[in-house]
Amino acid sequence: MANTFYPIAQLENDILALAFGPLGGFSGRMLEGFIDETLAEFNKLNVPGYRFADPQSEVFYEQTVEKVALAPMAQYVDYNSDPIPYGVEGGESYTGKIPRMKSVEIIDEEKAEKIGQKAKLFGPRSGMLSAQDELRKRIQTLIVGHKNACTYQRMQMNSKGEFNIVVKNNTNGIRNVNFKAHIPATNFITPSGENRWWKALGIDGMTYTTEGSASDPIADMQDIVRKAKLAGLVKGHFEVNTIFLDQILKHSAVLAYLGLDNQPNASAADRAAWAGQKPREWRKAKLEEAVGRKIVEFDDLVAVEVWDKAKKALKRDPFYAFENGRLSYVPDGIMGEFQTKIPYAVSGGQYARFMNGLGLITIEADYTHKIQTFTSELTTIGLPIAAQYVWIMNPVNL
Repeated sequence: MANTFYPIAQLENDILALAFGPLGGFSGRMLEGFIDETLAEFNKLNVPGYRFADPQSEVFYEQTVEKVALAPMAQYVDYNSDPIPYGVEGGESYTGKIPRMKSVEIIDEEKAEKIGQKAKLFGPRSGMLSAQDELRKRIQTLIVGHKNACTYQRMQMNSKGEFNIVVKNNTNGIRNVNFKAHIPATNFITPSGENRWWKALGIDGMTYTTEGSASDPIADMQDIVRKAKLAGLVKGHFEVNTIFLDQILKHSAVLAYLGLDNQPNASAADRAAWAGQKPREWRKAKLEEAVGRKIVEFDDLVAVEVWDKAKKALKRDPFYAFENGRLSYVPDGIMGEFQTKIPYAVSGGQYARFMNGLGLITIEADYTHKIQTFTSELTTIGLPIAAQYVWIMNPVNL
């Protein structure tokens, strides 16, 4: 009896082959174009006040603290006199190694077979669309993960003055690495005793209770604006976490102040009761008017994947990128930048770039375990370039 050789299901069930045609015609550029076309919404970064510097080949960053103070006035001279050149302002520079972040998505045999079955049952176009949809979801997860990481860096720098890689935000990677914003120590404001806006943390772990008897949020914010003006910062704004701003807008001293215009002769308690009935938008606008600056609030949530031993399942507990219980005052416009290392690729591999070429996806196949992997990487760090004009307040100080 002659030996019978059964065909191996291979290329026709490969997700890239199903999505773009046989592997012989596939290239990383095809996936790159697919990303640009179908994931344009997710392939853009949103890090207010931070720019992305041109990528560099070195793995080390250099943070230069730039001056953004008032330009000196032109000097009056005789008609035929030469002007005196401005002096060169000094600056500070700090260096360190740019951190690299990576994520991976895996397409295993079972997933590829399910997509292949659709192609057999409903035709090649159905299989192609199914494969492209699966790729879109996987690549979107990778890209959004990097975007969230960049958002977290920016928010931590502006709310804490540092970005720390610890267990909470990097469960499965390196830990105990610290990146400083190099904000002057005098720009950190921490009230004590009864001057604290609140003195205890609520049972929900996010809100605060028991106001300090001498606390005055508006006066504190006005004082920060005054200090910034004296330091040379003319245009700035406050930044705060949305949930913390909600509390500030309910603080009795804030409400009593906001009720002054309408009830100037009423008691503080009555003014606060009246203002407390007003819509949140009205209270926020009045607070901005009182401190003379805009208040920008952030509600960005990030999460890391953690294995819950008790439940024997993966969980993703979200937390706010902008540190809760903090208030910062920063310059308007560009006040920071991300420094990024150019992705490195070995000749002959399959790659696709994302985020305008700052990030790289490496496409590999494990022929033994019959899986395809899509590994994304981004090597970047966000740092203030005007750190001396950043003020950070910890008004709860618990």
